[in-house]
Amino acid sequence: MVISIQMPYFIPYPGYFLPIMGSDIFVILDWVQFPQGRSWVSRNLVKTPQGKLWLSVPVKRKGLGLQDISDVKILKEGNWQKKFISTIETAYYNAPYLSDHIDFLKETFLNVPDRLIDLNVILLRYLISQFGIKRELIHQSHLGIKVKEPQLSFLIAKELGANALTCLSHKRKYLDESAFEREGIEVSYLRYEPVVYPQLWGEFIPNLSCLDLLLNCGPRSKEVLGRRLRA
Repeated sequence: MVISIQMPYFIPYPGYFLPIMGSDIFVILDWVQFPQGRSWVSRNLVKTPQGKLWLSVPVKRKGLGLQDISDVKILKEGNWQKKFISTIETAYYNAPYLSDHIDFLKETFLNVPDRLIDLNVILLRYLISQFGIKRELIHQSHLGIKVKEPQLSFLIAKELGANALTCLSHKRKYLDESAFEREGIEVSYLRYEPVVYPQLWGEFIPNLSCLDLLLNCGPRSKEVLGRRLRA
């Protein structure tokens, strides 16, 4: 059994999904520290006629100190949800597959859950489904494992009885490869090379939120993803 392990990024870039595509179980890290400052867990990039634009989910931080991702609450005050939808509709009104997904986006963001983890998992499950990936998703917290790397990924793999872990190449520096080797668990690293796909508004910009890929390519998105998978 092959597993992949990642933090629950907010509508992440296409490369995020490559380890998921190559695994049987995807473990979502929700008992790790929510990054201080700017974070891919609460924001990502889309493309507008003016260029790249950050879309962010405001969260409660004041007076809370360090938080686990599972504890982070969404700020519902203000008008950010409607602005989010309006930005997507404006930026992608010419995208061929906007109409296929706008109802889901409206339902999700106009009825946003209390916790950031719940919003991100709703979005990840939807995206995985749209990319034609059928994987079991497990929360780190459901496994009861709360340690830091380099022990974390190893203990998760051991707990699940995995014989292999697949991850993006940047994770190598966080892992204790000798621990995996002693346990007979193979670790494979993937390198994502962005592929050019049809995109609105001029020159191609790589590594945007996968919403850009999905709204422009629709059912072809999985094929686009697979084209830049490298061991």
